[in-house]
Amino acid sequence: MTATLQDEARWKAQYQIWEAKRSVDEAISRLQSAIGHFQTAGQLEQAKACLPVINGLTAQSIALDGQSKRLDGEEGE
Repeated sequence: MTATLQDEARWKAQYQIWEAKRSVDEAISRLQSAIGHFQTAGQLEQAKACLPVINGLTAQSIALDGQSKRLDGEEGE
């Protein structure tokens, strides 16, 4: 693959990662908001039920950050 094709492939991969991370981070934000509404309404069990999902999404967001850094060459190989 030529440098230009490699750059294009890297850019496309970066964009896909960015899109995925944006979606994951938006889902986290919405769940955090939902937890606040549940707590305000006294529905603590529903609020607690969201926590494992937020934890999983946070882990996914961190993993996507790592992938992005590897593509940028910021981390060791």
